[in-house]
Amino acid sequence: MSGDKLKAAWEATEESLYLAVDFFKTAVGVPKSGLLTSPNVVVTPAYLLHNRGQKLEPGEQDLMIRWVLTTMAFSHYSSQVESKLEAEAKAIREQSPKQLWPELLRRASGPRSIDSSITPNDLVDKSNRSPLFNLLYIAALRRAAKDWWNNLALAGAPIGRGHKIEYHHIFPQARTRGLYPDALRNSIANLAFLSALGNKKVGAKDPMEYLSRVDSAELENQWVPLDSTLWPIDRLVEFCAARRRLLADALNDMLGLPAYVEPTGSTPSDQVLEEEDFDAVELDEGSAPMETEDDTTWGEE
Repeated sequence: MSGDKLKAAWEATEESLYLAVDFFKTAVGVPKSGLLTSPNVVVTPAYLLHNRGQKLEPGEQDLMIRWVLTTMAFSHYSSQVESKLEAEAKAIREQSPKQLWPELLRRASGPRSIDSSITPNDLVDKSNRSPLFNLLYIAALRRAAKDWWNNLALAGAPIGRGHKIEYHHIFPQARTRGLYPDALRNSIANLAFLSALGNKKVGAKDPMEYLSRVDSAELENQWVPLDSTLWPIDRLVEFCAARRRLLADALNDMLGLPAYVEPTGSTPSDQVLEEEDFDAVELDEGSAPMETEDDTTWGEE
């Protein structure tokens, strides 16, 4: 390739990548690249936009959003990356939009069928290292979820250090350590998103006390069961079971999958979702030590 052709090709590549980044930030709701389960997720949308002269057909943006979230949910690029990208590029060049999206979604779904619902059982023992955790974070930002302490919307790309989003153990570590298995205590069913400052203010307060002071709409925005009988420390097992159902509903809606329906009659064994752990670099645990201050300060500060 000559120098002039290489320069022109790079300029076209750069422009398509910029457009893809804008698509991820505005349409998908991903504020930072660190939230992607793989940087390769950007390549196929960028190539599609380049191939189409930076123009989509009506309705294709929603399908591309679904494809992005599906690739993240099911760790599509955890292996055989080059062959997968090559197959996707070939499909983009050769297939019509009507053929293309079912094919891309089928590939992104891996061994699961394209319309297979996520079940509560899929979420058992999934932790902050699950790709589904990052999807829930994106979903919370899409819902404009507010911090439980200061009632301000969580900022996906904050400037202030105290506004950086951290994950928070709803049933605090200091109160559950030694009472329950680590896999349950650290499962995504026991994790929510708060600002660094909000996480510190909540600390290790008893959920029965502090959840009652949070606006119910904000509990719903993070899929926390509103049944307060599930909030005592000795109800963590039941709380997580109820929340897994809410989280499964949220993920199915986000991914365009059918809602999960409890099986009736003879119960078939669920095919548990297998996935690759990854380093969720944008989400820190923060610290929540057992606090000595009076819990009433929660409502006064």
